[in-house]
Amino acid sequence: MSWTYSSTLATDLDRVRFLVGDTDTDDKQVQDGEINYIVGLLGSVYGAAAAICEALAAKYARKCDKSVGDLSLSMSQKSTAYRAMAASLRSQGSVLCTPTAGGISISDKESEESDSDRVTPVFARGQFENAGTTNNSEFASFSGAD
Repeated sequence: MSWTYSSTLATDLDRVRFLVGDTDTDDKQVQDGEINYIVGLLGSVYGAAAAICEALAAKYARKCDKSVGDLSLSMSQKSTAYRAMAASLRSQGSVLCTPTAGGISISDKESEESDSDRVTPVFARGQFENAGTTNNSEFASFSGAD
C-alpha cells in the first residue's frame, strides 16, 4: 500500500487527507487505497473524511491508555477527538448541500416546461383521462356521493 499527499489538493485523496489532518509523512494514519475506496463508496469528500475519522476513532479506541512514571499515553483522547472531528465534518458536508424546489412560481414552472432539454415526466396531471369517455360526475348517484 502507498501513502501520498500533495498540498495542492488536486485530488479527492489529498482533500480527504487534508480534512482528516493526515498530512505528516512521519505519522501516516491511512493508506491511499483505503481513502480511495471510501471516496468511491460515498462519492463525497466530506463524507469520506468523516468515515475515515470514524475508522481512526475505532482504531484508537482499541488501544488502551498507558502510564509509566511521569510518562503517559492517552489513546482514548485520540479516539474521542476523531469522533468529534467526524461529527464536525458531517455537519460541514451537509451545509454544502442546498435543497431546491421547482415550480414555486408560475414563471419558473413555465420555464421548466418549455425547456427542450428537460426529461419528460413519467406521470402528469390528467394522464388517465381518455378522450371521448363519460364525465365521472354522471356516476355520482351510483357511488352514493349525492
